[in-house]
Amino acid sequence: MRKGKIHRFKTKVLYRDLDMYSVAYHPKYFEFADTARNQAFEDYGYPVQDQLKDKVGFTVAGMENVSFKRPLFMGEEITVFTEASDFTSKTCKVTHWINLGNDDSVISDENKFSKAVFKATYTLVFVSIEEIADYPLNAENIKKMRVMEFGERVKLALGL
Repeated sequence: MRKGKIHRFKTKVLYRDLDMYSVAYHPKYFEFADTARNQAFEDYGYPVQDQLKDKVGFTVAGMENVSFKRPLFMGEEITVFTEASDFTSKTCKVTHWINLGNDDSVISDENKFSKAVFKATYTLVFVSIEEIADYPLNAENIKKMRVMEFGERVKLALGL
């Protein structure tokens, strides 16, 4: 996830990803996207482990434009694309889309979603988790999250 860049993450649909109909269970598409986002942060120098040490993180503030175009089957190789845009000092929009196979080419801005079997756009908010004493997160702890401006490491990772 870097301003002006599209991150690519390749993976494979595994047995554990399937529902009783032998297709990827629909929440798995979001897991693929979340894994790709975390990998992007790692590739750009700010892995989740460091975010936790710094007591900061991201939370999804709003979901929009979710589209499932075709089921995924066991053994299929997929490429998950991640693109960040619409940056403010505390938020950014993230778009993920999944293409089949190892074709990780992006034709052009107008056609980049043409091969997508899944697409989702959401708003990420940067938060401090300093006040949270224990995990897992529960409703009480979530109330303690504080929205904050991007720190220097986040700005570097995002290319801001």
